[in-house]
Amino acid sequence: LVCNETLTGVPGYKITGRDALQRPITTPDAEFKPPVHGEDVVLTIDANIQRFAEEELEAACKKWAPLNATAIVMDPMTAEVLALANYPTFDPNQSKTYSHNVASNDVRKNIAISDCYEPGSIMKPIVVSGVFEQGLAKPGEMIYCEEGVWKINGHTMHDSHKGYGNLTVTDVIVLSSNIGTGKLGTRLGSEKLYKHLKQFNFGEKTGIELPGEGWGIFNRLAKWSKSSVENISIGQGIAVTSLQFITAFCSIPNGGQLIKPTIIKSNVSNDDKTAEGVSGQKVVRRVMSERVARDIMNPILRKVVTDGTAKSANIEEYEVAGKTGTAQKTEGKGYSHSKFVASFIAYAPAELPRICVLVAINEPKNGAYYGGVVAAPVVREIIARSLFYMKVEPSQVKLAMQ
Repeated sequence: LVCNETLTGVPGYKITGRDALQRPITTPDAEFKPPVHGEDVVLTIDANIQRFAEEELEAACKKWAPLNATAIVMDPMTAEVLALANYPTFDPNQSKTYSHNVASNDVRKNIAISDCYEPGSIMKPIVVSGVFEQGLAKPGEMIYCEEGVWKINGHTMHDSHKGYGNLTVTDVIVLSSNIGTGKLGTRLGSEKLYKHLKQFNFGEKTGIELPGEGWGIFNRLAKWSKSSVENISIGQGIAVTSLQFITAFCSIPNGGQLIKPTIIKSNVSNDDKTAEGVSGQKVVRRVMSERVARDIMNPILRKVVTDGTAKSANIEEYEVAGKTGTAQKTEGKGYSHSKFVASFIAYAPAELPRICVLVAINEPKNGAYYGGVVAAPVVREIIARSLFYMKVEPSQVKLAMQ
């Protein structure tokens, strides 16, 4: 749809005469204009990685019976989309068999880029990177997490796993403490937190070459309430699309830069010449220093997988770094205690990232809803299968342990 003008080309024609019996008469001076063939469009999508994502996502959805789910695989260094899968899906060759009613669960929607949701705990590394960037905390500093219940600005914040006492800043992320992250967010304050998150283009379209992209929701600072800093720090009061969030998160594995995502690698003209200026990294801006991204956030996110909430994402051959999310969905004027978006985002190999994968599962059922239980195993399988297919060497740390 987006590339139709590029693909179509220009039709040609030839004017010929006919005799009384309608037989064509060819003349040397007959007017003739040859057609101009359309260009080929080469996508960034890798058919094999796309298949891995679709198969693993479908298997998870059959197990957990959610409303829908999405998986995105991105090259964090270029923001090229290697796979983009939604479930349930549909066969466009059989479009008449699917409903044409516009509804929130319409299978024809590309929910990976159109639908937004509150991200929950996967937002915590983005927020805490701003705290480190401002020099307001150190990884080994102790934060008192109030034994699991914190009253602040007229509302009460709870830790969803269990009550924690003192945790290092690193373990606040590793164990996903809401209270610890909320306290770190208050160190930034509303203005600095708003400016930090605005750098990642939350509340704006990424500009990918696909129709139907959503904006997400990121309110102006003037609309923030007294509790917005604490809530946004734990991924509430802000909504993102899956594409929007993986694009922002990739700034950690790539060394601190926000890169515009793309699904088009190149255009190839009919004389087999690749069009210039189509592919290549398009840096939007630097959103954190390389020191914070590589030397601070990367080790913390590795520990999330080895010692924290994402142990189910561990891969024998590769070091994985990531963050789980279990976001309550809004219901009425508050938050539901039975409807969640379970998510996990990770990249690997952690020491030299080749791929970043986000899986978000909307309202999982059948007895589980935590991101570490429902989404992390899906990401693990997509990463393992993709890196093996890409012939990526095992992590040196893992080899040393064997």
